[in-house]
Amino acid sequence: MYAEPLHLWDSSSKVLANLTTSFTFIIDKVNDTSYGDGFAFYLAPLGYQIPPNSAGSTDPPMKHVGIDDNSLTSVAFAMFDIDNNIGNPCHALITYTASTNTLVVSWYFHGNTSKNTSINSSLSYQVDFTKILPEWVNVGFSASTSLAT
Repeated sequence: MYAEPLHLWDSSSKVLANLTTSFTFIIDKVNDTSYGDGFAFYLAPLGYQIPPNSAGSTDPPMKHVGIDDNSLTSVAFAMFDIDNNIGNPCHALITYTASTNTLVVSWYFHGNTSKNTSINSSLSYQVDFTKILPEWVNVGFSASTSLAT
């Protein structure tokens, strides 16, 4: 979790902030049979505890990037081609445009040489953060390895 809370919107003026963040990560596995359950960037109310054993049990049965709207179920999702990209850096960009209430998640893998996979991918979702999140939120990452390492 980021050390400082984020002032997402102002309750007196109802002004909502634009948000942009980017990060790079690598998913790798120790053996050729399995890897972990998930990796998430999140915005959550201050003090929110991520529920235990919440690694996408109601999500689509495919490797995907998803946007969850105040639940553990993805309301928008797209394929995440990790099988052709084990060990390749994945660059992610998340933007929220307050004027249109549009959340966009984009990603691409660096080093992918496969002709059968999409190099650049994105998805978007219309959501008014003032309706589902408080004025101040925590920002962070959560991950699960489940029974894998």
